[in-house]
Amino acid sequence: MITGKEKIFRGKRQTEPCDTERTKSRPVSVSDAAGILLFLLAAGMAICSLYLCGSADIWYDELFTMGFLEQPVGRLLSLAARDVHPPLYYLIGKAVVEAVSIFSPGANPVVIAKAASVLPYLGLLCYAGFLVRKRDGWLCAGLFAFCLLAMPQMSNYTTEVRMYGWALFFLTAAFLHMWEILLTGKRRHWASFWIFGICAAYCHYFAAVSAACLYMALAALLLWKRKDGIRENIALWLLCAALSVLAYLPWLPSAISQVSAVRED
Repeated sequence: MITGKEKIFRGKRQTEPCDTERTKSRPVSVSDAAGILLFLLAAGMAICSLYLCGSADIWYDELFTMGFLEQPVGRLLSLAARDVHPPLYYLIGKAVVEAVSIFSPGANPVVIAKAASVLPYLGLLCYAGFLVRKRDGWLCAGLFAFCLLAMPQMSNYTTEVRMYGWALFFLTAAFLHMWEILLTGKRRHWASFWIFGICAAYCHYFAAVSAACLYMALAALLLWKRKDGIRENIALWLLCAALSVLAYLPWLPSAISQVSAVRED
């Protein structure tokens, strides 16, 4: 038997719009509109970078990269060990060039390698449009994307056949997941933080130092916040740090040799 209060409650549930309907019917605010506009401008700059990849002009360092990408994987790793950079970027570039060449055998490898340098910036646009927007709204996401793509000389860096764009992507993604760890503590963000951190370390040595700084900052903030589950979070931090050290051990002798050579030079 339904009481009078239950009838009133059911009537309200049937007549009141749900949260999804409220969201759909809510007009776009000025700040959201500004954020969307900035995001679209950033996307336009990324598309412009893809257009600039059509030129096959490269300079000395890019020519050096192309020489690496033409080598078999084993020789590539051997040459990278005698270079001054870790090998991950060269492996990414080689994988992209060879994958595209399978479907388009006549494609210019220089153009493909340039387009591969735009990919990390497109990845950061995805982070802006999903993770940053979900957490902080359209205005913050738009500012994030626009300031990223509008930095000085970015039209050169987005198409340069070097590792700097990928290092930027790995570090920025690690930072965003670190922020999510502080807010939610979810395991998937810990896993992403570890993966992007070790990728940054295998991409560039300055990025390796920056990844270590992120680890120290995360530890300090976890201790400062002293929120529930601090022991579990510290345990996860120690696990990620230990796994990072283990993952980097195979390359550590080459890294020490390369850094020493650069310092002496």
